[in-house]
This record gives sequence, structure tokens and C-alpha cells, in this order.
Amino acid sequence: MEFEDQNGLIDDSAQASNPIIIGEALMDAAKWGDAQIQGYERVLGGSAVVSQLFRLFFSDPQVGPTPPSAIIKLPAADRDDREQKAVELGYIREAEALRLLAELQGGFQPIVYSYAVDRNRQTAALLMEDIGPQPSQQEWHREAIQGVMQRLGKLHSLYWEEDSLARAWWIRNCYRADIFNEDPTLFVPQWEAIAAKDSAHVYDTPNTMRCADYLADHIVDALNQLELRPRTLVHGDIHQANVLRRRTGSGLHNDDPVLVDWQDAVYGGATSDVAKFLSTVPDSELSSRHEAESLNAYYESLSSEIRASYPFTRFSTNYRLALLATLANYVIAADTDVAPGKNALPVNRSLQRVASFIELTDPLTNLI
Repeated sequence: MEFEDQNGLIDDSAQASNPIIIGEALMDAAKWGDAQIQGYERVLGGSAVVSQLFRLFFSDPQVGPTPPSAIIKLPAADRDDREQKAVELGYIREAEALRLLAELQGGFQPIVYSYAVDRNRQTAALLMEDIGPQPSQQEWHREAIQGVMQRLGKLHSLYWEEDSLARAWWIRNCYRADIFNEDPTLFVPQWEAIAAKDSAHVYDTPNTMRCADYLADHIVDALNQLELRPRTLVHGDIHQANVLRRRTGSGLHNDDPVLVDWQDAVYGGATSDVAKFLSTVPDSELSSRHEAESLNAYYESLSSEIRASYPFTRFSTNYRLALLATLANYVIAADTDVAPGKNALPVNRSLQRVASFIELTDPLTNLI
């Protein structure tokens, strides 16, 4: 299933944006017999400066359980982008996290048929289950959201306070992980820059402004409180685009969610995943309306031992702090360098969703 790429196949395939270069080696590692690649297509999604996705189509195999199609995930095509992510261990981290969660494959995790690792270049290539396209906004209904919450609670239970994971060489440092280790003092100038440009402004609404004002004065305090949470294996970037829904045999989506893209995995506070997912669901009104039952679904899916030492009141406070940190993260990362006449709102769509959710749920209500 796993093999060491000592011939630079991952790098060559990524540079050429050609999955066939590494594809046949991945198929051999998966023991797919005489299956042949019939063609491929690029799959849109994610960020091109981080990774590339391709859907491969196969001939009918003579031997072996070859599916009709599969996904190959490669590092970025641009060498500078690829090397930067490699230095951050993003590619290796994803492979290691998927190995750790092998028992969840076919459920909340995609099936990984095989993967290659290039230790010299710190890159990896994955041959994975073809889950299908991202769900539409209409498919994010109440049951789908709660299904993610239930599975997320079970996933977080697996490595709850497993401190040996903190010493794993590949795991991301949890320090300031909620804002991707950015300088928290960047929040105020970024928010001011957003507010100064109509084309980049998100929401000039009471609760959002209250939260922004609070963060301007207390962002470091909020982040310090988040550092005190119990820790577990956390996805670290569980926005709605990283949660797919597995297709049935008829090609339709069912309610079986699949969490992808573990390049930002961290041993940190679980409520970061909860807050980021609920606040980036496309329909903020729907997500906010069912916030309480979603939180209950998550909490009830944690093991009884965890619940005994982690009261719901503490969990709820940590969740609201994580909502504030999520807002801060998207503000710091927002695009404020807007050309004259250009509307940056579509670029900052994730920030819009988070701000909309913040406006509807007002996390400060139970914090101050």
C-alpha cells in the first residue's frame, strides 16, 4: 500500500501536472493487477498553490479490485509553492494522519488504496476513493450537518488527550493553530482595512461588530484560553469544502459524510473543528438555527469517559471562543488588496459565511 519514491516520480508528476507518471506505481502498490489507466481529468477544488487533484479512469481489470475511477492527489505544480508546503510538512502530514485513521476509511475517511512518500523532498502522492463532487448548498440540510457532528465527535474521541501524539514529528504545533500561527496583532489592521473598502467589507451588523471590537482588545486572551483546552487529533481546516458526501451506486449522494484534506492536522482543541465547520456551512441561517442540536449531537457522540471530565458548559465556552478565533483567522487571511472597481466579496466568501454565522449566533452572549 505504501512505498518510498526514490526516483522523483512524485515531483515529476506534480511539475508536469500529469498523474500518469506516478499513477502506475501507485496502482502496482495497490495490487490492481493488469488494470490500465484509460484517461484522466483535473478535478477542481482546494487550492492550486497547495495540491492538485485528478480523476483517473481505468480499463476493466484482469485481476484485483480496481474501481472504475479513483482520485490521485499530488503536490502543487509550481515548484516554489510545492517546496514551501513541503517545508511545512503538509504533504507528509496528510499521509501520516490518514495512516493513523485507517480504521475509519470507507466511513468518515476516504479509502486510500495506496500512497507514495518522497522523504528527500518531503512530498507524498495519494491514490484514493473517488467520492464525487462537493455537495451543493441544498444538500447541506439539518440531517447532513448533524451527521458530520456525530462522526466528528467519534473521531475526536480516538486520540483524546493522547499526549504521545504531541511528540509525533509530523504533527502541527498547536500554538496559535486556530489562526494558522499568524501574528494576532494583525487582526486590527486587517479589520480596519476591510471596513475601509466597500468592495471588501463583509457585514456592518451589530453582533459582528461587537465580536470584532472584542477581538481587537482581547484576541490574545481568547487564544490563550484556547490553549488550555483538552487536546486531541484535530483536522485543523474543516470548512465545508473539505466535507464531501459519498455517492451511492446510482451516482446520487447519500448522507454519509467524508472528511478530506489532512494537511493541517494538529494536536489541539477539538472545538476548533466544530466551530469552523458550523460557521462555514453555505446556509448560515440553517446552520445557526440548528446550532444547539448540532452541538448536542457532537457532545453526545464523545465517549462517556470524555464527557465525565469535560462538562458541557466548558465545551460550550470553548466552542464560542473557537468561533471568535475562526472569525479572527478569516479576517487576518482576507484579501484587502482590491483593484479599483473590483469586488473582493467573492474572494472573501468564507469570511462572509463566518461573519453571517457570528451575526446570527452572537458567541459573546455567553462569554461576557
